[in-house]
Amino acid sequence: MSKNSLAADPYLYPGSSVLINKFGLKNQDALQETEGFIFALKNLEPLPTGNFDYNHLKAIHHHFFGDIYEWAGQERTVDIAKGDCYFGHKQYITKELNKLFLKLKTDNYLRDLPHDAFCKKISFYFNEINAAHPFREGNGRTQRAFCDALAKQAGYFLDWRKADREEYIHASIAGFLHGDYTAMWSVLKNITTPLDQTHKIDGITLEKNMLALLKNYVNKQLELTENVLKKNQSLIENIEHSKTTSEKILSLNNEIKKMEKELCNDSNAILILKQSKPIPLQKQGGFSSIHQRFQKNEMAAEDIHSVLHYAKNNAFTAIQLLGQKRTK
Repeated sequence: MSKNSLAADPYLYPGSSVLINKFGLKNQDALQETEGFIFALKNLEPLPTGNFDYNHLKAIHHHFFGDIYEWAGQERTVDIAKGDCYFGHKQYITKELNKLFLKLKTDNYLRDLPHDAFCKKISFYFNEINAAHPFREGNGRTQRAFCDALAKQAGYFLDWRKADREEYIHASIAGFLHGDYTAMWSVLKNITTPLDQTHKIDGITLEKNMLALLKNYVNKQLELTENVLKKNQSLIENIEHSKTTSEKILSLNNEIKKMEKELCNDSNAILILKQSKPIPLQKQGGFSSIHQRFQKNEMAAEDIHSVLHYAKNNAFTAIQLLGQKRTK
């Protein structure tokens, strides 16, 4: 939270605590919902590659928030604080982070380290980036993604789903206020696994709940297609039946949108999508062919990738349209 007065903060709408955004949203709850959903969608995509320097960190921030804020990927121009404690002062951010990332390069980007040593090192860098807080908003999510990529190239996997929220917050505060990295070291040790011991993405390890959701999503898409065809036929033969079918189509559309949002926020789906390239639905024979393979338990990895990417793209289009409606 900024300690500047609202009027002095150029990132906020005048007389408001809401960040100026591309959707023109001036309600904090609406902005948080939109920002969170777009972040979830962008989190499904591969991160920008880079040299694990300040420019790389900026690129990751822009990747997540470029659809929401004009200043995404740019260093903040105001000082910000949590309570009475300031994060890195704006005039020192570039200098200090460049020094930090030069040290990271000297540390060979944490490669070839045993588990405990790796966790100790990355906890230091994690807390130092957090102390700098180089962006007006979105720092925590950006630094976690940066450290995810750093860990991956060093041969480790950070599973943030395993992190206890209260322990993580306590560790962040300890590192920020006291320069004590032992708490974050403990958190990271509990969520860090060598890559050769994690589930194999190529073989697609699916959690039961997500598999059920995927199957239901495919079923609803087929049902929607069937009802659209029925409606087109009813327009010719029976107007009253056409109205009933239209109501069914609307209901199915709403169900599908909810499932798309749920899939985009599913941690198992996020892990899969980050490791896969978009595969056109048509290449897999459409929902009909995928449905048949699902029914026979013969679904291929490509089927899962295709359906998840389709759901993600639809969800992203929906949030864009929502933003356009709100700004009119």
